[in-house]
Amino acid sequence: MRADEFRARLSEARATLAATISRSEQEWELGTEAKWGPRKIAEHVITDENYFANAVAAALQANGLEQKDIEAVEPHHALQLLEEMAVETDRIYGYIEDGDIDKVADIPAGQGFEQTIGGTVDFAVWHLLDHSRQISEYLDTK
Repeated sequence: MRADEFRARLSEARATLAATISRSEQEWELGTEAKWGPRKIAEHVITDENYFANAVAAALQANGLEQKDIEAVEPHHALQLLEEMAVETDRIYGYIEDGDIDKVADIPAGQGFEQTIGGTVDFAVWHLLDHSRQISEYLDTK
């Protein structure tokens, strides 16, 4: 897969998450510490965008992003934070060239993803889509 295809998949996964967040207005604050609701799931997945981008930055021997803790009081705020995080992380993903895909990246083994830049982006896409699915399932049970 080429670098631009990885970036396109990230954009598509973010769009899926954004669409899911957009329909969570009524249930935004629901959930518990044991079973997160839409807000906690969204905050987690948006915050973790930095983790994946920083793993790519380290593999490229580039500067990473400062870790941020976020609070999304309402869904529209989460959408704004997701967009801001996408802009910041895309600065790193934009440096990936086709020849970088197989470079070693420091992500946990045993997650089902190669410990490469390509595997890191695959993990990031999966993470966005998996949590989007979790929010959707939560909404569908309410």
